[in-house]
Amino acid sequence: MNTNFSYKNIVKELNLIFKDLNNIIKKDVELKNNIKTREREITFIDALLYKFSYSMPETTKQQIVSSFNFDNDKLLTVSGFEYREKTIPISSYTVMYNKVYNLYKKLMKIDNNEPIIIAVDGTFNNINSQNKKDNLETCLNMGYYDVTNDLPLEINIQGYKKKNNELSILKSYLKNNKFPKNSILVLDRAYCSYEFINYLVKTNLKFVIRFRNNCKNFDNVKQRKDLRILKYFDEFNNILPYDKYKKYIEKTNNKDKYKITTLKNTKTENKTEPKNKTENIFKNAEIKIKYEYTLLTNLNIENYNDEKIKEIYKKRWNIEIFFKLLKYNFKFEHLVEHNKEKNYDEYKKMYLVNLIIIYLSKIIEKTHLNNNNIKKDFTEHKKGKKVKYVYRPNKSNIIKGVYKILKKTLNGNLDEKTLEKTCDAYVFYNKIELGLHKERKSKTPFLKWYVKGHSNRSLLCKFIEAFLKKDTEKLNKNNRVLYKNCIIKLS
Repeated sequence: MNTNFSYKNIVKELNLIFKDLNNIIKKDVELKNNIKTREREITFIDALLYKFSYSMPETTKQQIVSSFNFDNDKLLTVSGFEYREKTIPISSYTVMYNKVYNLYKKLMKIDNNEPIIIAVDGTFNNINSQNKKDNLETCLNMGYYDVTNDLPLEINIQGYKKKNNELSILKSYLKNNKFPKNSILVLDRAYCSYEFINYLVKTNLKFVIRFRNNCKNFDNVKQRKDLRILKYFDEFNNILPYDKYKKYIEKTNNKDKYKITTLKNTKTENKTEPKNKTENIFKNAEIKIKYEYTLLTNLNIENYNDEKIKEIYKKRWNIEIFFKLLKYNFKFEHLVEHNKEKNYDEYKKMYLVNLIIIYLSKIIEKTHLNNNNIKKDFTEHKKGKKVKYVYRPNKSNIIKGVYKILKKTLNGNLDEKTLEKTCDAYVFYNKIELGLHKERKSKTPFLKWYVKGHSNRSLLCKFIEAFLKKDTEKLNKNNRVLYKNCIIKLS
């Protein structure tokens, strides 16, 4: 048991971080804005709570202010909260984030000098930094994730003008940030650039990158002795019943009729069948899909064999899970913030709020784990066989618990009873049998969340349709490659 996570110690550490926060922010506001602040009905803590509460999905600014007025018998306006919050500089949010981040690392006894695996990727959301009515800008955000310790490092807004600049942004980030020696970058195909790889090698940065086989410099890479090219193959079986395939056909084809091929007479593959035809052309379709991917690395084979390189790359998936957590639990995917300066300051504040909430939820999760002796994994007998299980916390629910105690936390007066009550009420675990399809895990490293190495029904239906019609017109170029390597059997 990690004694750092006793209720008493967590309360002490958190209250120490947020002690006298109102006056600390006041001094920061006066320093950054070169003004003298006055005491108002809305304190800086109130403004912070307003900003934090607005980060929750489905909340409006008016709802938050109305709730505040009801609880405190006031008649304040949204504009009053907006004005107060906008005087708080980004530096105040940054200091709060760094304190919570460093507290978590201290509690977990994480050595800042130990090498880490760092996953980097870009993700997109909708913003409106130009304050134009009914206008949305597709904005690039760069995420940096410490895979080794399961920690988000940063999420940076890059704006709608930098959508195709991920490589140059990452290069700049690496120049301005120092990571522990021998840390490893894990990147997907978007960062497969011969020039960028040269930069990583020259600066002695370790990496594992998924390589594009059609890269124009592939021959140059193959000739280099300081790089390793590794090819991997994964194979997965999928079963699709006929009724699922039929629903797909009815949905995607013409409303009045749809084309379908009978198994008995494949020569009539373009024959139009009436919509009300009920004959099953197969009972089940078995689709065996073979995935091929190439990894490029400068890690030596003595310490990192081929299987270990594959395992390192699979860990890149953690950053995708982080993005999913952001989009599901916060106003991230569609975030419209307005300001007169037409800059990204309000978005940067919101991102820091999201990270602070995530780290507070991690502290609550670990506190509950250490005080309740929860087993992370265990084995049980099921039908005469040993089956491995794992307990995984519901992170979204824990985040909701953080919002419940946010007022006490930011005021620096959290107590043990409240913390224990929050842990008991909001931390629960899902018992997951390892090896089942329902496990929330990508079985193939490079697949998107909705594929996960098993049933992507729409794609399977397209494969069956292509197989029956002997026509791959509906498949994109990537899916055509998969289709050529798959085996389909109808029964």
